[in-house]
Amino acid sequence: MRTKALTMYTPPCTLPGATRFSTDEELGDPFTLINLMKSHPDILNELRQAAAGRLPARGPKRMPGCWPLVYLTFITSRVKDIQPWYQRNQDFDFWIACGFDRIPSYRLVHLRLTELEGIASTFTDCAKKLIKMAHQKEPRVGAWLHVDSTEAETHARAHHDCQEGDPCTTRGKKSDLSPSPMDLSVVRELRERAAEDAPDAAKVPTHLGYTQLELEGEEAMRIIKGGKRPRIALRRKVADHWVWCYDLDAAVRAYTRGNVKVKMWNGYYQFEIIDHFTMAPIASWIEPANMQEPEIYERAFEGAVADLGIKPLIVAGDRGFSVNRIYKFNSARGVASAFPYRRASASEPKRRTGTALYDEHGIPRCKYCSGETRQTGFSAAGKLPRLWFKCSLPIKPECQKTQTISCTIAPRFLLPLWRNEIAYTAMRASHSNYEAKHSALRIQYGVGPNNNSIRPKRVGIAWQRLRAAAAMIVEWARVLRRAGWDAVGRAVTGPVKLTKDGGMLDNILNARARRRQTGLPPPGTLAA
Repeated sequence: MRTKALTMYTPPCTLPGATRFSTDEELGDPFTLINLMKSHPDILNELRQAAAGRLPARGPKRMPGCWPLVYLTFITSRVKDIQPWYQRNQDFDFWIACGFDRIPSYRLVHLRLTELEGIASTFTDCAKKLIKMAHQKEPRVGAWLHVDSTEAETHARAHHDCQEGDPCTTRGKKSDLSPSPMDLSVVRELRERAAEDAPDAAKVPTHLGYTQLELEGEEAMRIIKGGKRPRIALRRKVADHWVWCYDLDAAVRAYTRGNVKVKMWNGYYQFEIIDHFTMAPIASWIEPANMQEPEIYERAFEGAVADLGIKPLIVAGDRGFSVNRIYKFNSARGVASAFPYRRASASEPKRRTGTALYDEHGIPRCKYCSGETRQTGFSAAGKLPRLWFKCSLPIKPECQKTQTISCTIAPRFLLPLWRNEIAYTAMRASHSNYEAKHSALRIQYGVGPNNNSIRPKRVGIAWQRLRAAAAMIVEWARVLRRAGWDAVGRAVTGPVKLTKDGGMLDNILNARARRRQTGLPPPGTLAA
């Protein structure tokens, strides 16, 4: 398919039905999935070789069969743990289709599937190959992205563990440190209000009463817990309390209002980068819950998007990503940011306001008459983003000149793509539709579990990373088939649709027109 060269000003569009798997009953059948993956022999061979590469140098010969293929069918079964899934899959034809000559024992199935944790990066690499294949067929794949993060709980509980002498008001009482369920809209609001910087480190108390194995920074240490069957646990500082947990990778995240805890979970952050065109995940990144979102964003962008060889044009997100660090990161790479306004501190106004250099929408003012301007260029050469513009209504002779300004002066305001462009407003207005992708991935593949009904009993970040990477393989293999981009697929998707902005651009243009007439910005339009 021939597509015009995409630029930052190209209006975003979508491919309806690309991930509407619920309407395709065949895609939910395990034998259909097996045949679908066999249509990508290079992917299966790479996974099979990576799994075989973990074989010991000596020992009995392994039974035939493709364990990565078995795992891909496991994560699409909507069964969270291996044992109940195995009990339901005693069909000899299923194991034959996966390359086995007999039904393996549960002990062997559990061993081989959990061994795949060690090749999670190979699963990710294979998912990237499928994404590249889609991008070669359709250049609009990966051009516009949405980012969002949510909780991913571990099955290991965080136990309250403050000792004598610690400044703890709940010591000796039953303290609730278990995950607390809450409406997603409330969680999102709390996450957006969370502090941009991590809390200051505290000193580790010396009166532990445990066998200390090693320190992990000033706020965490490994200890031995248990009686007859001792296990290694991680003891860490969370706010003013000490907790310990058997999951050595997990961390506790808490949101408070005043001094009251309103949301808390023990586990990880599930960070997704979603392709706007197909609504499929470009990257599925999992980190401990105490890591800050800007750091996760940079890791995911560099470790996933950059490796794909795809040049994103616009990235949209919620207020949680509307911080200087992310704006600078994107602009330095020539990527436009479409995030709502968020105050950097309590001293800033609640609505976006202008200055002598730019107006309330971040559009530079003419240096000679302070009038409105129009953009003529942008460059991020040397990771130093800079805008070029001209006066829209020249009054003085100097207004005819081409003017320039560095985006680093005010990264949250001076954007590569101005807020009065349809591409910007369409991405801003459509972002809420893509926040539901977390729920879809949870239902279809069990990625990012947020409650006990879908939370796997196996703890550790490696198991959840493996599931997320495998889910991307299945997701993109299905997208390729539904869009007709693979060797045997026939397109069942609808015609490409332009993304609407819900009238946001009209509101901005009308507000700017009224300002030209009155000379003042009307109330209620400063934070567009």
